[in-house]
Amino acid sequence: MSRVQGVLAALEAGADARGVAAWARVGDPSLRSFGWGLTRLRALAKELGRDAALAEALWATDLFDARVLACLVLDPAALDLAGATRWARGAGAWQVSHALCSGPLAKAPHAADLVDAWTPSPDDALRRCGWLLLGAIAPKVRTREEAWLLAFVAHAREALQGEENLVRDAMNSFLLSVGQRSLPCWEAAYAAAVAVGTVEVDYGDNACVAPDVVRHLGGPRIRAKVGAPPA
Repeated sequence: MSRVQGVLAALEAGADARGVAAWARVGDPSLRSFGWGLTRLRALAKELGRDAALAEALWATDLFDARVLACLVLDPAALDLAGATRWARGAGAWQVSHALCSGPLAKAPHAADLVDAWTPSPDDALRRCGWLLLGAIAPKVRTREEAWLLAFVAHAREALQGEENLVRDAMNSFLLSVGQRSLPCWEAAYAAAVAVGTVEVDYGDNACVAPDVVRHLGGPRIRAKVGAPPA
């Protein structure tokens, strides 16, 4: 039995009935799932270690658990622009896009370059991943000047409500993230969120709702973190 076969067998053997039922109810119908939660997948990934070949094989399956595990065992430096673009285009379920962009791609040395390449793309999947990745790196990115981030805030302010459903989700998440970086970013992101208004995102048949960025950024904890005046 190959390593890939062994991992897939382990995922099947560890299937969680409640997780399977939940995926059948609210998950992407194009993917199967054995109902593994993220905590269990992280523990398995720690046992497996980084393995680019295993990650590619798991990503090629139609199994949700395997795709998330692929993100967890992928070496962040293993995918060049072409490889990362292939993964982003093939992510499918929005949960997988989040796992990819908040995980290995956020740690990739060329993450900001991916953002620059994907955010203007006419491909909804790439644009979504570009904004998700931007939100993941916004608090700490040092490879670009802060003005780079502020330009994206201005764009989100103007374009968010007219965007594709899941790109709206990604832009909204970016505003929440970048607003926690510094006082100038907070001021721009908070003003943008106020201008944008309520963000509606269809996540499918589940209880997920888009974060209320005005409420979060306007709260005392984040205001204190960035040095913003009290409400």
